[in-house]
Amino acid sequence: MRTVVAGVIGALIALPLTTVSPAHAEPVGAITTFAEVPGSPAPYGIALGADGAMWFTQQTTGEISRITVDGTVTEFAIPSAGSIPWDIALGPDGAMWFTEYGVGRIGRIDMSGAITGFAIPTAASSPVGITAGPDGAMWFTESAGNRIGRIDMSGAITEYPLPNPGSIPWGIDAGNDGSMWFAERTASRIARIGTGSGAQVAVSVRGRGQVGRPLTCVASSSSGAAVARTSYTWSRNGQPITGAARATYRPTAKDVGSSVTCAAAITTRPGLLQFAARSKPVRVNR
Repeated sequence: MRTVVAGVIGALIALPLTTVSPAHAEPVGAITTFAEVPGSPAPYGIALGADGAMWFTQQTTGEISRITVDGTVTEFAIPSAGSIPWDIALGPDGAMWFTEYGVGRIGRIDMSGAITGFAIPTAASSPVGITAGPDGAMWFTESAGNRIGRIDMSGAITEYPLPNPGSIPWGIDAGNDGSMWFAERTASRIARIGTGSGAQVAVSVRGRGQVGRPLTCVASSSSGAAVARTSYTWSRNGQPITGAARATYRPTAKDVGSSVTCAAAITTRPGLLQFAARSKPVRVNR
């Protein structure tokens, strides 16, 4: 493990080596660039960790690194030589999971820097993208193996061959429909694969559809994960109602004779996955 205090390039902003207050916000468009970490590491993937720091991969040096908001970088060497770490993501267990493109492995590093590696069954699979799924596992792409992989928190890996040869699956992310969506780089397609999780959010509206009487949007998640935040959008005949972004909405004269619905998006933690659903319509009367 190596710790480097990276200075800021340029003198536009001076950052002391202390934690920045959460209330502090940089101006829109202001860029702070930290000095290069020694060794030409070729940083690539980056993601927020459960500890509030940013974690990133260093492809040429074969390391996983952590940078705090004050610019302090700590590097952790990956045990496997020639790993070429690519993407990285926060897992539901609070650890960071990453792909080792060069050796066909999935890596895991906890907040203390301890690294564990798991070999992908398909040889020379060249894993690239990785992200948390709604089923409590990590999902990843195998660019050379032409497969989508799933690894649970115990390290057990399941592979799913793609129907189109040579598609080179690349980036992957969780959709709000309970599926994993991924890009097929060579095939120029977007595809999805089911996780067996199904719908994660149920939304309903409580109250009578009358002018001036409140309607309440009730949203619940079946994912079992802790809820970080919930956002709401009310619509009239399928069109968003300007300014109606709270859990409660009072119909107005404009709503008479119309169907009002509420859409709710629940974001869970620590993986910050988002699931959304829409309620059944409520007809508004006077």
